[in-house]
Order: sequence, then C-alpha cells, then structure tokens
Amino acid sequence: MSSTSQTSSTSQTSSTSPDSIPGQRPKAGPQYCGERSDNPTEIFWIDYPERAPQSMTDSNNSGGSIDDNTQSINECYSDERYVGDVEGVLDQEESDIIANYNHGIAYYEGNDIPQNYIIAFEWFLRAASRGHTDAQDKLGYMYSNGKGVPRDYSKALEWYQLAANRGYAKSMCSLGFLYEGGLGVTRDDSKAVELYGRAAKQGYATAQCNMGYMYENGKGLGKDYTRAMDWYLKAADQGYARAQCNIGFMYERGNGVDKDYGEAVKWYQKSADQGYPTAQCNLGFMYESGKGIRVDYVKAVEWYEKAARQGFPRAQFNLGSMYKNGQGVPKDLTKAMEWWSKAAKQGHTKAQRQLAKHTCTLYKVPKQINKSKSYE
Repeated sequence: MSSTSQTSSTSQTSSTSPDSIPGQRPKAGPQYCGERSDNPTEIFWIDYPERAPQSMTDSNNSGGSIDDNTQSINECYSDERYVGDVEGVLDQEESDIIANYNHGIAYYEGNDIPQNYIIAFEWFLRAASRGHTDAQDKLGYMYSNGKGVPRDYSKALEWYQLAANRGYAKSMCSLGFLYEGGLGVTRDDSKAVELYGRAAKQGYATAQCNMGYMYENGKGLGKDYTRAMDWYLKAADQGYARAQCNIGFMYERGNGVDKDYGEAVKWYQKSADQGYPTAQCNLGFMYESGKGIRVDYVKAVEWYEKAARQGFPRAQFNLGSMYKNGQGVPKDLTKAMEWWSKAAKQGHTKAQRQLAKHTCTLYKVPKQINKSKSYE
C-alpha cells in the first residue's frame, strides 16, 4: 500500500452541499433532497386555499393569484346559470397549474428548448403560488442553490415548508437538511431528525439514509450504530448509492456489525457501480491495501481515476500517490503533481504538502526557498 494514499471513507458534506460536511475522515452525511423527483410519475398535489409566502409572490410573474381563482369560482356560484360549470373551472385550473409546472420543467432541463433557469423559475412560481406542491419544492431547491435567483436559504425554507405541510417527503427532507446545517434558520439537529424521520417513514430513500447518518453520529439523538444500519439498509434496498457506501464503511470499521472487509468491498462495489465517487475511491483503497480482496494496483488506479475525474479530492490525491510510487501505472512525478494540484486547489492539505515537497525535486528548486510556502 502506498505510504501516502488516504484511507477509505464515506462521502463528506458541507454547510452548502450535501456531500461536504468537513471531517478528518469524511462521512456520507445528510443529502440535500432536491433537484429531481425520485418518481417522475408521482401525483402533483394541489390545494387551492393555502397561499404562497407573501415575500415570494410576484403578480407580474404569476399566472393568476389564488384570490383570482377563487373569484372565478364564486362568480359561477353567484349566478345559477353557471353552477354546472364549477367542476369545469376546477378541471381547467388544475390543467393550467400542471401546464405551468411542465413549462418550468422544460426550461429547467432544457427539453427541446434552451435551458433557462430564470424562465423556469417564473413558471414554477406560477404553479407554486397556486398550490402545486412539486413546484413549491422546486422553488425551494432553486433558492437553496442559486439557480435562476440569488441564493436565499430563508426563502428556500419558506417554500419547502409549504410543501412539507402537505406531507411532501422530499421537501420534509430538504427542510431537515436546512435545520441540520443552520441554513436560513437556527441550527437544530433535533428538528432535522424529526423532519428526516417523517420523510423516512414514507419510504423516501434520501431521508432514510440521512436518519442513518444521524444515528451513526449521534446528531439530534443518541448514537446507535444498530439503528443507523437499519436505516441505511432500508435506503440501500432501494438502490440508494450513498447508503450502500455507508454500509460498506460500517462493515469496514465494525460499527454496529462485526468487522468484515469482504462485506465492505461488496457494498462499496454496489455503490461504485452507480458512479458514486466516495465509494469508487473507497473501493480503490481496498484494492490498493488488499482489504477484503486481493491487492491489485491496476484496479486501484482504475477506481481512483473514476472518482478523481468527478472532482473527488481524496481520489485525486491517492491517484497522484500511485503515479509517484509507480503502482499500477508507470512512475511519473509530473502526473502525480498534476493530480495533487487538482486536490490541493480544493483544500486537500496532504496534497498541498506533497506539492510543496516535490516541487523542489521536479524543478530543481533549492529546498530552503520553499519554506515560505503557505502550505508547508
């Protein structure tokens, strides 16, 4: 095993991204629950009486307010000649709302038209302001990620809350993520657990995995590896790659289960085959170190490279180390430094140190000149 390669882990999570919570040994922490629905055919819930947040409605953008819709229906009731048309008005309202949402999807994804998040946001706003739950969730996601609008976690929280109030699992999960990270709201792990739990009980895989993470790390409740594994397995049974990776980590470390490198490799493989970079890097490490599988530097390089090309810094560092040591690839310090440089730019401290150390060798620079490097 290379003396400089980093050990396996699960994916990291940060305050603004589901997979970047910092730590010496990164975890596959709570996942942001937005972007795409897991079920493209799910029913869109429409509930006319509930208003959109006042701070977000825009009469110039919306295709009609809830009051406008109510007025048109009341006008039918006020004249007995139109009582029979009420059902038709409701059907048309529902059709219009779904059409607004579908227009938003078309612009959001660039389906047969140029992708345009600003226009997509306007169409989602029309649908969301009239009670379309999935559109409300989409607006929450766009505010959270600054797509089509400036990033604003407070507004994201308001939209997620509207959809979550209707029992919409994906929005509950995203709302939990905001509470866990203290984004747009005071940090509250207990509230995050409550929201993750409600979504998880509906079978939402992301929330199930997040519940596993909270139990594994004792966030918002007592640390319990057995319960963590239970939730990870529920998500993994749905093919959820991050949960599969976390199960592999539990087996590798013996957390809540007997340590079993073979089982760890099996679960990392399931996740890696779906393109999950943390699992790909972890699988590379198992091949490099011979844990649960025969040492195979070529395979290790293959998996490190898959993750490294997705921008995963630990894999970039490990791949650089393989080139430096000539393991699975011809020894090549120039390529090693190229990969270390990619990792170093993402703040990987070991990569920064390796760059500083080997710059002297590669460019024949006297070592004393390099002492001023900020990452020495």
